[in-house]
Amino acid sequence: QNVPKDAIIVEKILQSMGINEFEPRVIEQLLELVYRYITEVIEDSYVYMDHASRSDLDLEDIRLAIQTRVNHSYTEPPPVEFLLEVASQKNSQPILLPKKQRVLLPPQHHCLSNRNYQFAKSSPSDDLGSRKRRKQSEAMVIDENNDQLEVQQNENSLS
Repeated sequence: QNVPKDAIIVEKILQSMGINEFEPRVIEQLLELVYRYITEVIEDSYVYMDHASRSDLDLEDIRLAIQTRVNHSYTEPPPVEFLLEVASQKNSQPILLPKKQRVLLPPQHHCLSNRNYQFAKSSPSDDLGSRKRRKQSEAMVIDENNDQLEVQQNENSLS
């Protein structure tokens, strides 16, 4: 197999973290993340190099780009004590129960149980009997020249 060296490194990193079972696409996604991150850091480094009016990329430009990205892209989770305090405040408030003991549905036009059809309004002359008579008056005739099936309607049925 022609497995890229970077893919092997990512797989070894996953294994060192105790992750031994994963889908093959996980490595591809992690590689994409790494490549995108490195590309953005290098682009930012060139911006800092241009700002310093230098022609060569310096290690300090790369460090500054990484530090800037870490400071602005990633945030640390709040301390556990803060989360416990917020949770205790929220949990001290009682849950409001509905006044009626039933399931409240949204408006009828938002419900899947809403009727999704309408009956066509028909005229009194268009009853079931007249439709049957019309269908009976249609005759199927085979055209001898073309051997095609044609539907002809009797003149009497239009009355």
